[in-house]
This record gives sequence, structure tokens and C-alpha cells, in this order.
Amino acid sequence: MSARLPELLSAGPGEAPGSYIERVRVSAELVYFRGHFEGGAVLPAVAQITALLGPAIERGFPALGPLLEAEGLRFEQPIGPDEIVELRLDPDPRGGGWLRFRIQRSADRLAQGRLRMAERPAESR
Repeated sequence: MSARLPELLSAGPGEAPGSYIERVRVSAELVYFRGHFEGGAVLPAVAQITALLGPAIERGFPALGPLLEAEGLRFEQPIGPDEIVELRLDPDPRGGGWLRFRIQRSADRLAQGRLRMAERPAESR
């Protein structure tokens, strides 16, 4: 059976106020690796947002809802099967549901950008 989400290894606050960090293992069993690509699997960019960052945002920023907008996305290095990566999320100074993200492996930056998430009403949190 193929997995749909990476394995969460650790999670907690980052160094900056309001920031959040997770370490995850990107299992070779993730459904997103199928057919992308034979002989050299890489995690597609859309899966990096939906399968890696989406669950991390839900855990670290429960007041935020679905993705509304993305900007400044840069996918600089591929993520392969069974890699351990770190997801760093920081509230953007402009507010309005904007988060800055960085995906890295050790000191190597793999992806970065900004995402605007819907802000949930207080009663639905």
C-alpha cells in the first residue's frame, strides 16, 4: 500500500517567534513517486506543497486554512525517496495568512517560497 504523507520525525517551535519546524522522512512508498520518474524518482513540486508543507501548516498553524495563493516559489534541488528533510515555516511580516517556507536537507536549501493560507474563524479552530 502506498503512503500519502511523510513520516513525522520531530516537530516544534523554531528559533524565531511564531516559527515552526518539522523533520520528516519522505518514504519511498509515497504515492507521489510513482511514475515520477522511472530510474530516478523525485518528489514533484506540487507534492512538496500538498504532502509535505500542507500537513506541517495544519499542525503548526491551526488558525490557518486551505492554500489560497503562492508566490516566489523556487524548487532548487530534488527530493528523492527515503530522504529526511526539514520544513521551516515562519509567519510573513505582512500578515494576512502569509507564511514563508524553506525545505532543506542538512544545510542544503531544496525549496523556498511564500504561501497565503485562508484564516479560519476563531469558532472553527
